[in-house]
Amino acid sequence: MEAIDSITSSFIALLTDIPYNQMTVTQICEKASVSKKTFYRHFDSKHELLVDFIKNDIVVPVKNLRELLPLDTIKSAPLLVMERGHHILYEHRALYKNLIENLGKMALVELLTDSTYELNYEIYGNYDLDSINRDFAAYFCAAASAMVQVRWLEQGCPLDEKHMAKLSNTWIMSHWREAGIAAGSK
Repeated sequence: MEAIDSITSSFIALLTDIPYNQMTVTQICEKASVSKKTFYRHFDSKHELLVDFIKNDIVVPVKNLRELLPLDTIKSAPLLVMERGHHILYEHRALYKNLIENLGKMALVELLTDSTYELNYEIYGNYDLDSINRDFAAYFCAAASAMVQVRWLEQGCPLDEKHMAKLSNTWIMSHWREAGIAAGSK
């Protein structure tokens, strides 16, 4: 675990100084003081490290908070979860801006969508949807959120994170409520 933490923290540090597409595994390993063999024991590529970083940066904290807050009994819980996600993006906006500039906007949208799809799929498990509808609903919410988040980052976060979270919560929760009404909540 120590090697993974060292590799990840070195990746994050380098991402604040070096464009992603110019960063090499060698640079990451040198900064982390690990061998390439150690790097490749944990990650197949720099891209896999990036995917792991995004999941651990955004999805894991949001999922953990979601598990602590019963969304169906605490009215403000969904907003608090959204606020946490936007706060993380805002905290690391320079890193994500680097990714937008070097990977491209749509590549980051795809990474964020893929990273949050599973969580959305889990949420839609609370509704009586067949697997195809559940899949498309989860993908829709993940992709819509990712597109809005990337646009917000790309524009330099013109709205504060709480305002963005409130807007996102309104859009996403209305979709979840509509899905629940149309399909019937479990």
